[in-house]
Amino acid sequence: MPLKWRVKSILKDLGYQCELLLCVLTRGQSSNEPHIRYNVEGAISPDHVRPLCLFSSYDGESIVRESVYYYLRKLEMAGFDTVFISTSASISESDLKKLAGCCIRIISRENRGYDFYSWKVGLEAYPQYHEHAGLLLANDSVYGPLFDFGDIITRLENCDADIVGMTDSRRYHLHLQSYFIYCKRPVVLSKEFINFFDQVKVIQLKSAVVRKYEVGFARILGKQFRLAALYPLEDMPDQTAYLERPKSEIDPTHRLWKSLITELKFPFLKRGLLTRRGVSIHEVTLALAKSHSDFNVNILTGLVAEPAAVTTPYTKQDSEADDEPSNNIAHVKLSICIATYSRAKFIGETLDSILCQMVPNVELIVVDGASPDNTSEVMAQYLSRHPKIRYFRELVNSGIDADYDKAVGYASGDYCWLMTDDDLLAPDAISRIIGLVNDNLDLIIVNSEVRSADFSKVLRKRSLHFEDDREYGAEDSESFFSEITNYLSFIGCVVIKRSFWMARDRTSYYGTLFVHVGVIFQHPATATVRVIADPMITIRYGNAMWSARGLEIWLYKWPRLIWSFSDFSDRSKFLVRPSKPWERLDKLILYRAMGAYTRVEYRDMFPNEGYELSKAMPFMIAIFPISLTNTLASIYCLLGHRKASITVYDLARSQHATWISRSVAHILGA
Repeated sequence: MPLKWRVKSILKDLGYQCELLLCVLTRGQSSNEPHIRYNVEGAISPDHVRPLCLFSSYDGESIVRESVYYYLRKLEMAGFDTVFISTSASISESDLKKLAGCCIRIISRENRGYDFYSWKVGLEAYPQYHEHAGLLLANDSVYGPLFDFGDIITRLENCDADIVGMTDSRRYHLHLQSYFIYCKRPVVLSKEFINFFDQVKVIQLKSAVVRKYEVGFARILGKQFRLAALYPLEDMPDQTAYLERPKSEIDPTHRLWKSLITELKFPFLKRGLLTRRGVSIHEVTLALAKSHSDFNVNILTGLVAEPAAVTTPYTKQDSEADDEPSNNIAHVKLSICIATYSRAKFIGETLDSILCQMVPNVELIVVDGASPDNTSEVMAQYLSRHPKIRYFRELVNSGIDADYDKAVGYASGDYCWLMTDDDLLAPDAISRIIGLVNDNLDLIIVNSEVRSADFSKVLRKRSLHFEDDREYGAEDSESFFSEITNYLSFIGCVVIKRSFWMARDRTSYYGTLFVHVGVIFQHPATATVRVIADPMITIRYGNAMWSARGLEIWLYKWPRLIWSFSDFSDRSKFLVRPSKPWERLDKLILYRAMGAYTRVEYRDMFPNEGYELSKAMPFMIAIFPISLTNTLASIYCLLGHRKASITVYDLARSQHATWISRSVAHILGA
């Protein structure tokens, strides 16, 4: 060892002896056992065929972080029963309920002593520990697992050592680092193991805990059993010249964290790297991307302090080796913004169609309007695998307009694609949009293909019957309004400049169900627009949340919104939608054919008004036999409007459909 490191080692040891003396003088070691606040059973019954994990946890804010829940869920999936031991000041009722769902026992104790004493408490509180197949000692000082945990468990089982850790250290004496130590059953049953934990006391000096218990565990049990690390220091990339440090002075989880992840796919990241060592989440993101990890770094965002332009001995060399500086976060060009509600059955397919196209300058945001179904569970599965997703679950449902507005507010991209939660992106759709967002456009409209609810049938190849892209400027606003507005009722076609959105009035359009249309056409109207002729989205038709409210929406809410825009002529507005519902008799007939228009709706349309000739026909439609209307409408489509596949599809799916309606749908392929 070079002389300067010998001197540093002597000084460190001298400092430790002084600290130990101070600790003894101030009663830093005590025989008094910390108070156990409570010891409760979880909702999961123990299975002694499974190995046991004693998981030690502490949080200064008395919060069980999402990163901890992620680790616990992965342990459960890997086949472990978990006893959770917390030294936080308290655990909330909500956290206690969540912990019960993934642990066999939850223990809260006074915060004195460190992990080895927590593990001792766990062994005493759950004496059946020796009946399990093995014992894992773990804590929350790491984030992860960053890679498939199943591979790690397989390596643990196949390792011929009796005690297996993740990494080892040569500090003081060769030993396993204690954030993850797996003991096989013969070890747990041995007198050496039992005697070791019987001797564990409350020590308040961390360096003493490391020497006496972490190093002592290896020294005492190493006499009887074989110890091994899955990622031993001697097998790591040769970086012993790093700051001229000898191996005895290198903590691999701190000094070599990046090479561990990128070259060896090491499954954990030390929490202290982010909280104390100056490593940024962006550096971690780059390392995970390089190693093709699906770990969601968003569960770390906001939980640790992001250092501002920090350069430390731990980050300087690594950042210089990167292709881009560590403080140069990739600029987000496009934010894909999804507002969802009760779409657990469908949102996975939507996310899959997006995630396979993601690139570094694109982000994905999902705002969940307090879905009562298992949407949050579905999202949790995706969050565990895809760090590009930013998921925001609202406490209460604010409505689709507010949720899309929130999604854009959360976004950081230059443009926002207001994507739906049950439709699919076409292959290469994102790359196509990325190629356009460099242009000075306020708005991009993407065409779509319409398919049946199960995607088995094409109902319309192009929603907009354009063969070539179109551009509209300020002088073309009237044409844009009359030609495109009806299609804009489908929010998924909208890619809008975020600065344009944020500068407009949105709250006035909450409750219209079409806040995006209000943003686009309020005064002054959108100036520069490009319409992409090629379909970029496949619409899952007939799956809209508001299908039952179709008549109210399309004959009241939609016309009222269209006629509220002051920048457009009445002629253009009429081409989009007549202002009075009885002026669209074809729509009334269609709603009658599907059973959505009855005398009740007629009375709602014309409350407390006298008889007028213009209202006679709407009344006749309201009382005409529904099934007969359904049949006649289907025959009309067959004879004169064979391209009306969407209408035929609606008629055939109605509860009032006849065999004729269904036959027409079959003939027309709808």
